[in-house]
Amino acid sequence: MCVVLVTGANRGLGLEFVRQYLNQNNDVIACCRKPDEAVELNKLKSEFPHQLEIFSLDMSLESSVDQLALKLRQKECIDILINNAGIYVRDGDFKTLNLNDVKKNFEVNTLGPMRVTKALLPLLLKSQNPKMVVISSKMGSIADNTSGGAYSYRISKAALNCFVGSFCIDFPNIVSLALHPGWVQTDMGGAQGLINATESVSGLIEVITKSNLTQTGGFYAYDGRPIVW
Repeated sequence: MCVVLVTGANRGLGLEFVRQYLNQNNDVIACCRKPDEAVELNKLKSEFPHQLEIFSLDMSLESSVDQLALKLRQKECIDILINNAGIYVRDGDFKTLNLNDVKKNFEVNTLGPMRVTKALLPLLLKSQNPKMVVISSKMGSIADNTSGGAYSYRISKAALNCFVGSFCIDFPNIVSLALHPGWVQTDMGGAQGLINATESVSGLIEVITKSNLTQTGGFYAYDGRPIVW
């Protein structure tokens, strides 16, 4: 049994992470901006009252992240930190690009996971087998970019991958992974996605479970395939 913390846990991949980890008999700390409005998440709380805790978290606010860390300070450890929360502020072509959109994506998708990881690092370091995961995207791969565009999102995910690349060196005893969930049928991915959240998260959890320090700092798809940087 592990203690798993999931951000962006009110819908999509985050909600599915919570559901599957609970069904595997783990203790889960679920975080989202508005817990009172998270209907499906609260249904899971009624099903798993002793395994699931729900906390408010806005990753774009340092004060909110600090409050979460304060509330969790008495925990024995966090075994798996899943930095899942993210946004996709869509932008136009470069000629009409609004740099404020770049800032919005960067604030949540890059700085958010860094804030959370920094604040919860003491609890990760207390684990016997700590793992720090960021839900990235193949769109953050520079080598794989053959279509251009999507500047805001691509830049935020490429920077997030770079964070993992440095973190794994500075903390060699924490398995650190950047994971691509595939094109998923969620609010962010759209109905045209190629796989559903259940399939994506099932694969992601398998990758996380099987990972060890030989894979730390790696960039992998939900099916375990390595992705070029």
